[in-house]
Amino acid sequence: MAKSGVTSPSIVPIEGTPSRPVVWWACIGVLFFALQLYVWVAWVTSDLFTPTLVGDSAVPAFVVGFARFWELVAVLLGLGALGLIIKSYVKDARLSALAVFIAAWGTTIWQDPFINYLRPMFSYSAAFFNYGSWAPFIPGWISPNASAMPEPLFMLVGMYTVFCVFFSLCVCWSMRWAKNRWPTIGVLQLILVGCLAGVIYDLILEFFWLRMQLYSYIGAIHEATLFADNIWQMPLYNHLVWGFLGIGVAGSLFYFRDDKGHMFAERGAETFTSKTGNAFMRIFAVGGFINVSFLTYSVIIAISVLWNDPYPETSPSWLINGLCGPNSAYVEVPCPTHETPIPMPNSGPALPATGPDGSGYPFQ
Repeated sequence: MAKSGVTSPSIVPIEGTPSRPVVWWACIGVLFFALQLYVWVAWVTSDLFTPTLVGDSAVPAFVVGFARFWELVAVLLGLGALGLIIKSYVKDARLSALAVFIAAWGTTIWQDPFINYLRPMFSYSAAFFNYGSWAPFIPGWISPNASAMPEPLFMLVGMYTVFCVFFSLCVCWSMRWAKNRWPTIGVLQLILVGCLAGVIYDLILEFFWLRMQLYSYIGAIHEATLFADNIWQMPLYNHLVWGFLGIGVAGSLFYFRDDKGHMFAERGAETFTSKTGNAFMRIFAVGGFINVSFLTYSVIIAISVLWNDPYPETSPSWLINGLCGPNSAYVEVPCPTHETPIPMPNSGPALPATGPDGSGYPFQ
C-alpha cells in the first residue's frame, strides 16, 4: 500500500468473494461530480453570482476576526491537502487511500446548502467572503431567496477536504481504540462506536464555531435543541444524524479497508492498470459513496424543517441574510415556522428586491 505521509488507522482486512463495486460506485460518483460542476457553472455565469452584504446590523468585530482567521486556516490546510494529493500521485505507484479520501470529500461540496431545500434553517455569517449561493441551481430547489445565503468560499476550501477528513480519521482512531479495548467486538458494534464518536466530535467542533457566530441554525425544533431560541442554538437531531451519516459513515468506510488498502466502494480498482484511470475511478467511487450518505443526511434534515419553531428574535441581518422576512427580496416570504406554509418560488406577487442592504437580491 502506498504511504501518504500522514499516519492513518491500521488496515483492517475484509475477506470475501472478489467483486467490482468500484464500477457501480464510480458511476454514481461521476453523476454527483457532474451535478456539482453544473450547479457551479450555472451559478457563476448567472446574475445571482453576487455578494451577500451584512445588512443593517453591524457585525461584531470578534465575528469578523474569527471569520478571517478560519478563512486563512481553511485555505492553508486546503492547499496542503491538494499538495498531498499531487505528491501521492507523482511519487507513488498509485494514490494513497488518504489522498483518495480527501479528493472524494471534495466532490460533496455542492451539498453544503441542501438542508435549506424546502425552508431556510441554516445560514452562514455574511462576514465571510462570499458571492451568495449556488443553491437555486440544485434541481427542484423550492426555498425562495436561496441565492442570498453567503457561502464562505475561502472557508469551503478546507471545510470538506480537511475538517471533514480530519474528523473522519478521528472516528477511525476511536474505532481502533474500541477494537483494542474489546478485541471480540463485532463489526456493527464497531461501526456504532464510530458513529457515536462522530456525534461527539461534531458537537464539540460546532459548539465553538456557533459561539464564534460563524453561522447559525436559525431554524430548529426547540424541544430537541440545546440553547434553544439563541443564534448559537444546536439542534441535537442535526448533530446526531450528521455524526452518524456524515463523518461516522465516512470514518467507518476508511477504517474497513482490505489487504490492498481499498475501501469498500473502491474494491476491484486494481484491475484498472492506467495510473490516471485508477486514480479517478477510486476518487469517484469513494465520492459516490460519501455523497449518497451525505445526501441521506441532507434529505432527513431538510424534511425536519417542517416542524421548526420561529427563528431567535435576536437574529441579526448578517445571519438572516435576506432569506426571509420583511427585508428579503421577496417580502411575501415570512421566516418559516411549523405553522407557516412552504413558500414556492412562484407563490404570491414578485415584488421589487429590497434586500437587507437596501439594494436587494434578484429573486430566485
